[in-house]
Amino acid sequence: MEPIKEVTPLKDNEIIDLNGLKLKVLNFYGHTMDSIALFDKKNKNIFTGDAIIDKLSIYYFQPTFMPTDFHEVELLKTFQRLKIMKNELNSISLAHYGVWTDEDFKQIVNSMEELHFATKDSIIKWYKENPSYNYIALKYHEKFIPKSKIIKLGNIGILEKQMEWFVEGLKRSGFI
Repeated sequence: MEPIKEVTPLKDNEIIDLNGLKLKVLNFYGHTMDSIALFDKKNKNIFTGDAIIDKLSIYYFQPTFMPTDFHEVELLKTFQRLKIMKNELNSISLAHYGVWTDEDFKQIVNSMEELHFATKDSIIKWYKENPSYNYIALKYHEKFIPKSKIIKLGNIGILEKQMEWFVEGLKRSGFI
């Protein structure tokens, strides 16, 4: 890809003013080493992008250890940073999957680190048992998203591709 030209990089704690709506830039590294979040103090919301988790429904989520730039130490710092500021928030906006409020918001913030380790450790274990992406996808579905209406056993191929991506991220990070 050709680099994008004439871009002004955003810096941690910088304020972006959008006609009176002020958004604070936060480095939310880990998923990638250039991930940011935008904190909207007025509305008590944070836009995290892909930085912490992807959650499409109450029954479907996926971790963020994809290649090529995943960095677990920085991701854990991001989790801590979000936990520290959770009392300043009442909602979270994830990259692809909308705004989560109330109990859903609390559940995401309170479980993101536990889910990260549970999914990472499980995928590594399943890969060692059987490196088939179909096998890993079936195990992931059974353990983490059995009630998913998005990924069902009939369309497990989508999840197989995601497992291939996750395994590649774990390999590049030295976990596999």
